[in-house]
Amino acid sequence: MSLKAKVDRIERVLEAVHFWHGPFDTVAHIVPSEGASWLCLAVSELLAIVKDRTPDLSILCPGGLLVKFKTARIMGEWEDIPETLREVIREMSAAIHAETGEWGTVTGILRTLLERIRIYGPGADPGVHDLHRGADVRSHGLNEEQAEAVCIQVNAIFPYDPNRPEMKTVIWHKTPNGTAHFHCQVMQ
Repeated sequence: MSLKAKVDRIERVLEAVHFWHGPFDTVAHIVPSEGASWLCLAVSELLAIVKDRTPDLSILCPGGLLVKFKTARIMGEWEDIPETLREVIREMSAAIHAETGEWGTVTGILRTLLERIRIYGPGADPGVHDLHRGADVRSHGLNEEQAEAVCIQVNAIFPYDPNRPEMKTVIWHKTPNGTAHFHCQVMQ
């Protein structure tokens, strides 16, 4: 891993710690609060960066399903999202696995203010990520037809809002950097 990549990862971890803990001047000022599992995950992530290895960032779910996470921060946010969103992600992971042999990887849950500004610019309204009602999942190289099949399968099981059938729980879309991913959202 290049030095720049390590610095970028460390900055993301410290940004997450700042979000969960609040401002701090040095690491010595970080005081874990009651049930601060996020701090353990941040330390694990920082150690992995220093040792140039990737920590195990996956959860074994009922039925032998596996959900993977891009970072320790995202894995730490798993318990803070509604059970319905976790069910959607588990179903997506299974559907992606059926198509590719790869388990779904959650690449984003909570979007911090800094991340929102970086993506949408200043003044952007909060979205489902800010409210813990949305997640992004890597599509692992699915082609458009396979991705659409995953969307149809998951949306059939988890309709977003029966009063607004045009709204979907899962969509697959291209991102500004040219890749594509699934976006999931739930009402509450």
